[in-house]
Amino acid sequence: MTLALFFTFGVSMRMWDEDGIMDRELALYKRLSETVDHIYLFTYGDERDTDYADQLPDNVTVVPKKSVSNSLLYSFLCPVIHRDIFRDIDIVKTNQMLGSWTAIIASVLFSIPLVVRTGYILTKFYNKLEKPLPIRLVARVLETVSYAAADGIITSSPHGYDYIESRYWTRGSHQMVPNYIETDVFAPMDGVEPEPDTLLFVGRLAEQKNLHALLRALDDLPYSLTLVGEGPLEDNLRSLATSLNVDAKFIGRVPNHEIPRIINKHEAFILPSHFEGMPKSILEAMSCGVPCIGTDVDGTRDVVDDGETGVLCETDSESLGEAIHRLMSETELRTRLGSNARAEILENYSLDGVTQAEQALYKRLLKR
Repeated sequence: MTLALFFTFGVSMRMWDEDGIMDRELALYKRLSETVDHIYLFTYGDERDTDYADQLPDNVTVVPKKSVSNSLLYSFLCPVIHRDIFRDIDIVKTNQMLGSWTAIIASVLFSIPLVVRTGYILTKFYNKLEKPLPIRLVARVLETVSYAAADGIITSSPHGYDYIESRYWTRGSHQMVPNYIETDVFAPMDGVEPEPDTLLFVGRLAEQKNLHALLRALDDLPYSLTLVGEGPLEDNLRSLATSLNVDAKFIGRVPNHEIPRIINKHEAFILPSHFEGMPKSILEAMSCGVPCIGTDVDGTRDVVDDGETGVLCETDSESLGEAIHRLMSETELRTRLGSNARAEILENYSLDGVTQAEQALYKRLLKR
């Protein structure tokens, strides 16, 4: 079997590298490469993307943008430009909804089964972010066409699965396959002890993450907060932390495979978001056996079972503060939740499990 993966529109290998997520994003395809003949990664980068070939198995090929410099135009012409490759492809797959039209064109032109994957539901996110109506309408049309055209659909969250099933006609096989975690990388570390009274957040410093409420929740609480990530609100959040006299450390972007050590050095992890898709950051913390607090919103509530694998609370600062105080003041609770969380990830979110689920879907499509 030969697989073609289309990167999200506008995204390149270099962007993955600069964002520190290269290892995480490639893990699935490195594992799949052990059982498929060849994998082609169609990116929006230039020839420099091929410099990453030495990080890939021999049967994984990076196909950069060529012939057309404009990314939008290239997204429509890509299947024609690379037609010699597509004549040998068995499955085409999207990484996210944005850019799915390229895979649809390739599927139609060369009669190749199409798998549409959505890590987050584009229309739901655009509605939450209050994008202009024309943009939301385009997203709605894109999802309608993509789900109707797909032979297979992969959705990463239960709430996303239900959303698609209730709003769209799905011609193909639709299954829920969660985000995977490299459980051998994100794991409890021998010899690494958490620093007392420390909380950790990992993610983009943006409105979605509700970090102003988190900082206000920490006002008058004796806990420090480490924030890993970058975003447009960083300066504003630094100023707020200073004005509240909250002990907040902003350490910027960190390569994904360096994050496990940071997680293990904190007593608890917190994700105070207004909404999520299938949040990888909290899954990674759970895999490290670190107790987690999340807000009771789409995405996070799919992952965290309140009182069993973590603590759920509301998005306001008072509720966040109460959850923080409860977890941080009860050592036995932290130990139990961390242990349960690790077991949950091993059972339901491992890279091996996700790889097997994708392989099974591809085999079903090729038997049709």
